[in-house]
Amino acid sequence: LLTALACWLAPAARAAPQPVLVSHDADFQTALADHAIVFLDEKGELSLAELIAKPSLFRSVGKPFIDYGLTDARIWVKATFTNPSEKDGVWRLDLRRQFISRMDVYFARNGAPPSQVLAHTDRDPFTARPILNRYLAVDLPIAGGETIDVYISYRSEAATWLPLTVGSREAYAASHAREDSLNWLINGA
Repeated sequence: LLTALACWLAPAARAAPQPVLVSHDADFQTALADHAIVFLDEKGELSLAELIAKPSLFRSVGKPFIDYGLTDARIWVKATFTNPSEKDGVWRLDLRRQFISRMDVYFARNGAPPSQVLAHTDRDPFTARPILNRYLAVDLPIAGGETIDVYISYRSEAATWLPLTVGSREAYAASHAREDSLNWLINGA
């Protein structure tokens, strides 16, 4: 709790992060902590509409990982993505959590009401995941020249570590294949 409070109050943590410029390169993949802003809703009562109306509630992550330890707070993460190309594309937002008490993901496009693309609880069957992988993930379609905001809301009864990444679907597949190979090697040994 003290670490979370120190990061929350640190002056360096108040700088506005830059949007993620997505790339059509097959090996494009980047971590999101440096591009994200967060809000810890201690009472878990604020809606997404209220947060959108009060952007000053959000603060930069201010550290290499999104992690606020054991907390009952509802954690909101916002990141902005821009497709600088004229070409439409689909990227994969890798939430890197196998199970979590509750996670919701919303896309907000061009002033339109946000659309919910993931509503996950730890009671949902594996087959209910939008992408069948041990880690939660969602596809992120962005039109050429478009900028969208992504809002992630989550609660965890365990650690709040959220090592978010975004990348091409090819980079996502390659990253998980490497991890699978390493797991097989370690477990096989």
